[in-house]
Amino acid sequence: MSAVGARWRELAWGAAVTLLAPLVVFRQMLLSGFGLVPGNVEDGRLNAFFLEHTWGWVSGKPLHRSLWGLPIFFPGGGNAVAYSDVMLSFGPLYWPWRALGLPADTSYQLWCLAVLALSALAAWLFLRRSVGLTPPVAALGAWLACCAASRLHQISHSQLLPLFFVFAGLGGAIAWARGESRQARWTASAVTAGSVVAQLWGGFYQGLFLAVVLALLTLLAVALPSTRTPLLLRLRADWAALLVVGAIAGILLVPWVRHYAAAQREVGRRPWEAVLPMVPRPASWLFVSPHALAYRWTEQAPWFTRLPWNFEHAIGLGLLTTACVVAAAILARRRLAVLLAVATSLLLIAVTTMVHGHTLWRLVVRAVPPLAAARAISRIGLLLPVAAAVVLGCAVDGLRGRWRWLALALLVLCAAEQLSDLEVQRRDVQRFWEEDLRRRIDPHAEAFVATRSSDRGGAMRVHLDAMFAADLAGVPTVNGVSGNEPPGWYGLQWARVRNAEAAAAFREALDRWLATGAVAADRVQWIRLPPGYRGVEGERHRHGYGGENRPPRPSKRSGSSFHGRG
Repeated sequence: MSAVGARWRELAWGAAVTLLAPLVVFRQMLLSGFGLVPGNVEDGRLNAFFLEHTWGWVSGKPLHRSLWGLPIFFPGGGNAVAYSDVMLSFGPLYWPWRALGLPADTSYQLWCLAVLALSALAAWLFLRRSVGLTPPVAALGAWLACCAASRLHQISHSQLLPLFFVFAGLGGAIAWARGESRQARWTASAVTAGSVVAQLWGGFYQGLFLAVVLALLTLLAVALPSTRTPLLLRLRADWAALLVVGAIAGILLVPWVRHYAAAQREVGRRPWEAVLPMVPRPASWLFVSPHALAYRWTEQAPWFTRLPWNFEHAIGLGLLTTACVVAAAILARRRLAVLLAVATSLLLIAVTTMVHGHTLWRLVVRAVPPLAAARAISRIGLLLPVAAAVVLGCAVDGLRGRWRWLALALLVLCAAEQLSDLEVQRRDVQRFWEEDLRRRIDPHAEAFVATRSSDRGGAMRVHLDAMFAADLAGVPTVNGVSGNEPPGWYGLQWARVRNAEAAAAFREALDRWLATGAVAADRVQWIRLPPGYRGVEGERHRHGYGGENRPPRPSKRSGSSFHGRG
């Protein structure tokens, strides 16, 4: 085969995984004609709202004129973005769809497709160029890294879906270690630092994990005799350049650090008791998402049901994939990439896992208290599919003849083991309730607050409906939901008023909250939603009409009044 033909064949493997990953993963959404949106009705919509805020900021919408302020928790939402993830660096894959005039939910659906496609391409390039895998093995590894059941299990936390900055950072670090010319190493170090910065401006957890992995890889490379001398020579030659690059990265992170530090001072540091339920246990590393097609049974398995907040503990690779990774690690143990991937993974598992109530992670948090912000530290298990792709890929490419074909077949089965269904929500149902609430909002009100009159719907759905309705109406809301809440707002959390006594208590809490911002109570509209709020949706879910997109009949426009008037 000619060089040109080989090049096109190589690119075809990269194109294949780039196109197939989003088509297979989001097949429910595509087969529904975009009637289903990835993620659940709560957290899934919350991340979509944060993305929409970045568009509002870029496009100059009045409610979103401050990047760090949100039109929620009125009048205390001035730094509300710092209660969760900024999502700013993920915005360029969302903004073009909004600029074309597409609705927010459709733009979010297209964002999910674009994010997974770009992540798969970045994974393929990393495995092909940085690790040195053959094109087809790199394609299978990219699928495993980006479409792992553990990652898809977290689809409602879609800030964990983008991986392109993670792979760019890892690839940059490897390119720096290998670079022969000073210019090449300068460029590689800038890519690495820039990737960490960009990831933090998108999502906190993977930015933290990327920084931790880069630090561990550096320490391991210094510890290994085969890499110690070359690495120290690189550091000696490039220390000044690395300091400059690090300083620039630090400057770019100053606003990020300042706002998150302010939020932490405002709400206080999380106590260890808040972190404890999401510290991984030994069973966590074997617990595969019950959304995985081959692992429905794990939801009822006693070993896994005993895990606290077990949703966050579904970080297992799968029985076949785990066994293959162990065998591959033994087989390819002399490969430097395998040694580093295995050692880094084992160190992270050893430091974070809790056994009989004891974990080294508590000592780490005591030494570096801001790390308590990473409450769901079990999510560090989302790095395992990346390490597995490296280990399995190196082992497969190290074989020849029939053993290679057998190993390739096993690698395909490992990829297939990750096939999962996604949590989804019905687009038109959410549109209906958001629009229903928007129609109740007085455009002349300074702000509004919505409450439910029954247990139906749930507090988080009320808050999210209010947040999207606020954006549609151009009127901020007292309602809100995020990773944290401002001090003094807690009395409004449940957004439920079922009787006169509850109404009096809610009004008192609302008055206290508005007083913190010197807001006149009679300028804030109180919308008391009727008992039928979200009732039809609940019935449709109960009877399993998940594919039906016809919205429920509108409820009567009643129960709305300015606070202080009836």
